Formats: sequence, C-alpha cells, structure tokens
Amino acid sequence: MQRHTVAVEEGLSHIRQALKEEGYKVIDLDDGLGNAEAYVITGMDEDMSGVEEMVADGFIVDATGRQAEEILYDLEKHFRIMED
Repeated sequence: MQRHTVAVEEGLSHIRQALKEEGYKVIDLDDGLGNAEAYVITGMDEDMSGVEEMVADGFIVDATGRQAEEILYDLEKHFRIMED
C-alpha cells in the first residue's frame, strides 16, 4: 500500500531511500510541483533580491542539516494531524 506522495529534491538520496522504505511514494521535486502532498528541500530558491519563493501547495520540510529520521518524524506528525 502506497502512502502519501512526497517530492524530494535532487541530492537527497538518503532521505529518498528512507521515505521509500517507510512506504511513501517518492517523486522528483521537478516533477512534483502540484503533484505531491509534501516537499523535502534543502532550502528555498532565492531570487536576486533575496526573496524566497516556491510555487507549490503542500507541506514543505527543509532538510538542511537534518537526518532522514527527523524528516520522517516531521512528515508522520504532519500527516497524522491532517488525517484527524
């Protein structure tokens, strides 16, 4: 049984693998905008003025400096709250 769909930024293979092992459907971030319930990134894109922007609806988790277990915890907590 597939769980929630999570888009993961390129370069986060350890997080991608951990999510798959927990049953999440994992897609590439480039393919996931608008197609995922959550997004795992290494920081927001910044434009020339320093303004951060990401065009997506869903739960966003910044993986910068964090372990896969921490990301899993955040996702589980978010989805548990959303299901209640």
